[in-house]
Amino acid sequence: MKRFFKKENGQAIVELAITLPILLSLLCGILDFGWIYSNKLIISNCSREGARTAMFTNDSNIQAIVCSKVKESAPTFLRDKLTVSVTYDSDGDTNVTVSSPIQVLTPISGIFLGGQILTLSSSTVMAAG
Repeated sequence: MKRFFKKENGQAIVELAITLPILLSLLCGILDFGWIYSNKLIISNCSREGARTAMFTNDSNIQAIVCSKVKESAPTFLRDKLTVSVTYDSDGDTNVTVSSPIQVLTPISGIFLGGQILTLSSSTVMAAG
């Protein structure tokens, strides 16, 4: 009877079955975090480019010019998804807000983030000089 209980055949498969879901979840989380963070940086940079353009443009069609500059500075996979708005406050400061829906890369992360699509946005305010 002791020989039957001392056998360790299949022990590695059981350990793999226990650890593999944890490792895959961790890997998917790392991939999606990097993807989302990279897109957030891109959207922030586009917002800054739009605010700079808005501050140095004296054209009456400023919304179209800023939108064009923002989409020009974005990578091709993101250009058609960007939403741009330009507003001015009472002090003359310019506020450019850029937002975009981003799809997560892995379905596992989408479960924890509340869906497969996240809306990322960035707002930049340039003070009137």
